[in-house]
Amino acid sequence: MIKIKAIQTNTLTGEQIKQIKELEKICREHEGLKRSVFLSNEINFDQSIDCFYLLYEEDRLTAFLSLFIPLKEEAEVSAYTLPGQRKKGYFRLLFKKADEELEKYKIGRVLFVHEPLGTDAKRVLETLRTEYAYSEYLMVFDRAGFQKHSGALRLELSAATDIPEIAALDSELFGNDYEESVSIIQKSLDSPTIKVYSAFLGDKRIGLCNANTENGNSSIFGVGISPKYQGKGHGREMLHLLLEQLMQVSGDITLEVSSTNSIAFRLYLTSGFRVKTQFDYDLLMFPSNHI
Repeated sequence: MIKIKAIQTNTLTGEQIKQIKELEKICREHEGLKRSVFLSNEINFDQSIDCFYLLYEEDRLTAFLSLFIPLKEEAEVSAYTLPGQRKKGYFRLLFKKADEELEKYKIGRVLFVHEPLGTDAKRVLETLRTEYAYSEYLMVFDRAGFQKHSGALRLELSAATDIPEIAALDSELFGNDYEESVSIIQKSLDSPTIKVYSAFLGDKRIGLCNANTENGNSSIFGVGISPKYQGKGHGREMLHLLLEQLMQVSGDITLEVSSTNSIAFRLYLTSGFRVKTQFDYDLLMFPSNHI
C-alpha cells in the first residue's frame, strides 16, 4: 500500500520550494499552462495562517495547494496535482484542510485561479459548484518599441516613513480599509524582492506602483493614479517611468490586468504590453458544505 502524507505550513523550506517548482513544471508542460504560484506568505494579511498544503505519495510530492490572502475577507486558491495521479481525491483532501484553516479566520470568499487550457481543473470546479467571477490577462512587455517619456512626473522609492500617506492613497485607489492598506504596504516594504514607488507631480503624491523582481524577472502590480488626476496622461507617464527602472534588469516584465478594467487594459496594450495568457477566477462563498 502506498503511504500518503499531507503537510500544512505557513512557510516553505528550500527543499519544498524545489519540489513544488518541479511539480509545477510537469503540470505546466502537460497542459500548456503559463502561471507560476507565488511561494511566499509575506503579503498575506496574517502570516501565521497555514497557506501551503503538500501531499506526498511515499517521498514524492504529488499534489500542492496554496492560499494567497492579502485581504482578510478573501483567499485565492492555486493547486497542482501530478497528471498521472489525478482523480484520487488529493485536491479535495488538501482543500478540506485549507477550508478548515480559512474557517478559523472567518474568511468568507474563495477564488480559484485556473487557466482555459486546464480542463481537469474546470471539471473539479464544476463539482464544487463555483461561479465564474472574472478573468485576468497576463501581459508581457515588448522592449523593442519602447521610447522614453518626458513629462512632469517624477518617480521615487517609498520608505517606512511614507506609509501613512501611501496607505491613504492606496485605500482611495483600491477600496481597501486604511488598516489593510497599511498592512499590505508594510509587508511590501519589508520584502527583499518588492519595490514600492510613488509618483509625484511637484510636491503632490498622485500615484502608486509596485514591482516584484525575482531571478531577473519583474512583475508590476498595484498601479493607480489618484482620481483627481486621472484622464491627463499621468498613468501612462508613471508606467513609462517605472519601465525605465525595470529595464535595467534583462528579464521579462509582466503584469496582470482584470477583464473588468478596460481602461487599464488599453493603457497597457498601447504601452508595449501584449497578452501572454488568460487566468480565470471562479468564486465559492462560505459557509460551505461542498466537501
